[in-house]
Amino acid sequence: MKALEILCKEIRELNIDIIFIQNSEIGNNTLKKIREFGFIYNPKNNIGTAAAYNYAAYFAIKRNYSHLLLCDQDSTIGNRYLQKCIEIINEERTNKIFTPKNNENNIFSFNQKISSSYLYGEKVYKVFDAKASGMLIPINILKKIQFNEKLFVDYVDWAFCWDSNKYGFEVYEFDNISLKEHNLGNKYNFANKIYVNFPSKFRRLIQNNSAKYLLTSNKYLFRIPLSKRIRITFRLIINPILNFFERFNIIKQVY
Repeated sequence: MKALEILCKEIRELNIDIIFIQNSEIGNNTLKKIREFGFIYNPKNNIGTAAAYNYAAYFAIKRNYSHLLLCDQDSTIGNRYLQKCIEIINEERTNKIFTPKNNENNIFSFNQKISSSYLYGEKVYKVFDAKASGMLIPINILKKIQFNEKLFVDYVDWAFCWDSNKYGFEVYEFDNISLKEHNLGNKYNFANKIYVNFPSKFRRLIQNNSAKYLLTSNKYLFRIPLSKRIRITFRLIINPILNFFERFNIIKQVY
């Protein structure tokens, strides 16, 4: 929860409320720090990313906020992006979704760009979809569109963007402003030689269920960009192979 503690410090002097959805166990010291800065919702079970985002959206709507800034527990927003978000919020009640630059070095992870322009003094790309962490969403969009809870965790952010596109809302990715840090996956030892990041076995099961839903659902069947369709299909193929490797100790999770 180090990233969360850093985020709390970053917004100390800014007029931003934190809504913390506790989907996993954390220490009492961290909880104490969070209570100093924001509001805590503690469901009895892990309700999933989509439901957590929907609760945050409901909370923000009820309190008449203008925007919702999403942040994962493994992300550090960074002051530069926070300041840009505040600039966007203060200038206008926009119908645009903004997201920091995607720094994943993965041919399946890049956000497919539609066009480029300059907004708020920065070069931005109009994209089909983006990762949720760091996503700045106007509340008027969240009044019309919810996160799809059938997806639980994986692909929740992409599907939200695709649904937003359907209603005419645009998603923009900054060209030169990124998250300070965003950690992905779990470390695995592969054949006792190299360390790589893979999702846990339980996460892989969730990914496959969500992938099957997206690729067979009439709602998304013809709205998934090619790059993401390739990634989703790749997950369906590679996850059973990783399960096989893990079963025979070819890969071992490193805690």
